[in-house]
Amino acid sequence: MRKQFSTLLRPRGPALWYLVEFLIFPGIPLLAMGITRLFGGEAPFYLADLGFECAAILLLLEFLKGFLLTGGINEESGWRGFALPRLQSKYPVLVSALIVWFFWAAWHLPYDFGRGDELRWILENRLVWNLVVSIIMVWLYNRTNGSLLAVALFHPAMNAFGNMITNTPASRILLAALAV
Repeated sequence: MRKQFSTLLRPRGPALWYLVEFLIFPGIPLLAMGITRLFGGEAPFYLADLGFECAAILLLLEFLKGFLLTGGINEESGWRGFALPRLQSKYPVLVSALIVWFFWAAWHLPYDFGRGDELRWILENRLVWNLVVSIIMVWLYNRTNGSLLAVALFHPAMNAFGNMITNTPASRILLAALAV
């Protein structure tokens, strides 16, 4: 346990993968917004009225909240820090990703229903997009030689930028393509 959780303090793997994880979010949503606008679609930037400085501060605070208090350290310590290495020692990578995805999605259901989210959104988000992101996170975890820090940084980046930047069909296609 100590060895696994020490990867929160000492990054593993090539630094390139840490850069890649920060290019996925906000990179994919921003690229998708540009693609959508290029083809005449609507993709509002919700933070545009705040100005660059305020938007950057808001995103940073949202990221830090996610890293320290919600999905980052605490969720990923269990999902990818504890469960994933044990599953991967017994099952293929994709099967391990599917098992983690199932429990990770189920874990969020009380939160989703408690917020009063629409059932259609809950099903799409948890059954489709959590699966896509789970595969990407396992890929990042493995590319960083099992670094818990990598996924603990990716999760709040996904939440902060994914929630604050318009989610377009182009962003869904790009994320699915990345997972494939």
